This record gives sequence, C-alpha cells and structure tokens, in this order.
Amino acid sequence: SIGKGRSRTPPVVKTKELSLLASTLQQMDVDIKERQKEIVYNNTHDILTGLANRNASEQYLKSLLEKGQGTIIILNIKKFRLINDSIGYANGDLILKEIASRLTESLPNAVFKARLASDEFLLAAESDIFSLLTSLLPKLQEGISIDDSLVSVQINAGIYYLNNRSQTINDMLRCADIALTKAKRSADSYALYQQGQDENYQRQLHIIGIFEESMTNGSMYLQYQPKVNLGSGKCVQAEALLRWHDQELGFISPEEFIQLAELSGNIRTVTDWVIEEVIKQIIDWQDKGLSFRVSINISVDDLLDAQFRYKVRTLLEKYSVNPRYITFEITESVIMSDPELAMVSMEFFKDLGITISIDDFGTGYSSLSYLKKVPANELKIDKSFVIDFDNNEEDRLIVETAIDLAHSFGMKVVAEGVETESCLKQLTQLGCDLGQGYFYTKALSAADFEAWCKKFNDQAVMTD
Repeated sequence: SIGKGRSRTPPVVKTKELSLLASTLQQMDVDIKERQKEIVYNNTHDILTGLANRNASEQYLKSLLEKGQGTIIILNIKKFRLINDSIGYANGDLILKEIASRLTESLPNAVFKARLASDEFLLAAESDIFSLLTSLLPKLQEGISIDDSLVSVQINAGIYYLNNRSQTINDMLRCADIALTKAKRSADSYALYQQGQDENYQRQLHIIGIFEESMTNGSMYLQYQPKVNLGSGKCVQAEALLRWHDQELGFISPEEFIQLAELSGNIRTVTDWVIEEVIKQIIDWQDKGLSFRVSINISVDDLLDAQFRYKVRTLLEKYSVNPRYITFEITESVIMSDPELAMVSMEFFKDLGITISIDDFGTGYSSLSYLKKVPANELKIDKSFVIDFDNNEEDRLIVETAIDLAHSFGMKVVAEGVETESCLKQLTQLGCDLGQGYFYTKALSAADFEAWCKKFNDQAVMTD
C-alpha cells in the first residue's frame, strides 16, 4: 500500500497504442527532416522560379573566384516595371517563371542559373559561355502566352570575364552590371565589360543619385526655344528644353541624363516636374498678358503609364490651365514601342485638349498607314532633313512630301533645324506652318524668351 514501500500494479499498455505512438513519432521525424530540407532549399533557391537565389549565387561565384576564371552574365528584362504596370504583377510573375523555365531548358547543367532580384537573372560557368547567347536570347524573347495573348519581352545581357583572383564577389557583379547598363543604352542587346568603364559608371551612379535634389535646388532648369509661325512671322509657341548644370559635374548633356533617367526609373518624376514647371510658367505669362503654347517631350515610360494620364489631368485641374496651351511631343519610336497602348494614351490627351505632335518625323517608322491611325494634330520634321535642306535635293523632296502628307491628314507641320534664311524661305514656299532653330535663336531662359518674343513680334508687326 501507499506509504509502506509498495506500489500499485504497473499500467498495462496495449500493443496497438504502442504501435500508434511509434508511428506518430516516426511521422514526426519524417516531417522534421522534410521541413529541414525545405529550409535548406529555400535558403538556396528562389521561391517563385525554382532557380538558385542570391545566397547560392554568392557561393558559386566564390568558387569561381578561388579558381580565378569563369564567365558571368547578368540578364535583365527591358522595362519590366512597365510590363507589370500594364498587365499586372500576377502576370508579371508568370513571365518570370517562363523565362526561368526557358533558361533551364536551353542551357546545359554545367551553367549555373539564378534569379538575383526582380527581373534580373544570373548565368555563370567556369568556361566561356558568351557564345551561348546567340541562340539563347532569341528563345527568351519569343512571345509568352498570357490570357490568350502573346506578350513580347526584350532581354539585355551584361557579360564579364573573371581574370583576377584578388577581386570580390561584389566586384564581379558590379562589372557585369556595368556591362548590362551599357547594353541597355546601345542598339545591341548585350555588351561586354571593358577596363576603364568604372569611372564612367561611378559618374552615372552619382547622376542617378542627385536627380530629385537637382529639381529642387535650381541646378536642373528649363529653357524655351521659339517656334515661329511662318505665315504671320510671329513667335506663337515654344519648346521646353530641360537643362542641368551641377555644381560638381558642370553641364550634363540631355543625351546623357535623359537616358539615365529612363534606365533608373527617374524619368516619370522628371517629366512630372517638367510639366508642372511649364504649367506655372504658362500661368505667369498669361498674368502678363502673354499667350504661348509650350511643347513638352514625353518618354515611352510616361506615355505607356496609365497613371501618367491622370497625373496630367490632376495638374491641369490643380492650376486651372487650359490644355490647349500644352503640346506633347512624342517620337515615332516611342509610339511604336507599344502602338495599341500608345494610341489609348494619345487619344486620352487629345480628348483633354492637349495638342499631340509627332516628333523627329522621318527617322523612324514613317508610313501612310501609321500616320492615318495616329491621333496627332502636328507633325515635326526632324532637323537632319532640314539643316542641309537648301543644298540637298533628296532632303528637300522628303520635306516637301512630309508637308503635303501631314496637311492631307489635317496636321500642322513644324520644321526644326532652321538655320539659314534660304532654308526659311523655301519652307515657307512649301507651306510649312512653323519653324524652329538657331536662325531665330537658341533656347533661352523664361525671362530672356519673353524679352526676345516681344522684340521679335514687334519687328514682325512693323514689317507687315
């Protein structure tokens, strides 16, 4: 009995219960091991695509560093953010998974494949794999079926050959990324890293890093180049041109910073700022009794962004400015990057009352069918056809044809690159509506433009 050193009869455990307990413990052990495998897998693989992830990439690149040889290639889907905005993030994920699948199917096992981030993929190997790109890129760029539609993607590639044991993994990736940036800015879809590009890369990073502050500290500013009505001889319009003079870097050319703005995703912020500054300038002129229509250049990222349409409408409502005082200049290449979506945006802006101008006409996809469909009010002949206009019969014929063609579609015609009186007279004879160029003046600050226009228009009245 209890308290006298005696115990009760031990409990009887049934064999069935023991079997169930053993089975449960065994299943728990299996689940733990599976979970451990899952944790290890997730630590080295991208959950969405199943490719290796950045952790695994660093381990592989470390092995290449130890051997002192190898090739790494960074792939990037061009304007993927715009694709996401257009078709949605879920469909964007489907594109990423399809690209990953094509990489796996098209490349040998010896090639390391990973997704580094968002739309950036890594290929690496001990051997030279550059030659594989010739057949790989066309496969990756084949249309991808999304909701019964084919979505086309463009792929850029930056290639770097490892040849220095003292480098770090970050050095390798940075060199490949420099080459990728070069590929994005060139006509080719790929580029090799070359010695000496680091300094330029650091400059580009610096420029990208100071975009926003430059819009507020005055180093980024607008100038206005007159557009003259060839019939009346008066300045009635202007083109707003963005300029940048940085205290450290000096003058930064538009060719350089506009490309960097597009590559870095800053172009939308820049365009929003330009439009608001132009609207405020238009209002300032109107308060002084002056009336000018101002042209603004619109990029592909702006035109194809649905949010941009509503930002523009919001700005017009905020400042109560009449949309007819604004022109959007859009190049042919921008329109043709996605004709269907571009037409939707252009129709939207035209319905608002904004003038639509086809910029750099003659340098891209000019055709009758294209002009017939575009909801444009104005056609702007590229300066390359106008500058040598009075000495080149071929250029003259192109200009004459463009003017007749535009007028037949009810469009006004602007000729940019007017630099001589002879050129001006011939353009007038051909019925060109407006002229723009150094014959009149270079781009001016708002105050100088205002003074120039008053003097120029007064002279035109006296001449009449």
